[in-house]
Amino acid sequence: FFGGAPSLSSPYQHMSAAPAPPSRLYVGGLAPSTSEHTLRAAFIPFGLIETVSMPLNYETGQTKGFAFVQYADADDCADAVANMHMNEIDGKTIRVTYATDEQSA
Repeated sequence: FFGGAPSLSSPYQHMSAAPAPPSRLYVGGLAPSTSEHTLRAAFIPFGLIETVSMPLNYETGQTKGFAFVQYADADDCADAVANMHMNEIDGKTIRVTYATDEQSA
């Protein structure tokens, strides 16, 4: 006996917490003419947008046809996926999914 209270630690104390729900979207199938302003206008009804990123083709200076939209709140992100997937922007049907680390790289 070493004197002291018995340990009350949980057997699960070393398990990591569940991952945070995603708050970043991948938006694919964009027309070359789609601007960041147009994208923000289409997605702002679902919540506060932190960033919009539209990667460029450095040879042509045009967007690559996809973008990432980062929401402040994961619930807003989920609403955007539910409402915008397979909708149309600038005459093109867009695909809206949760962004993955591989897409962001």
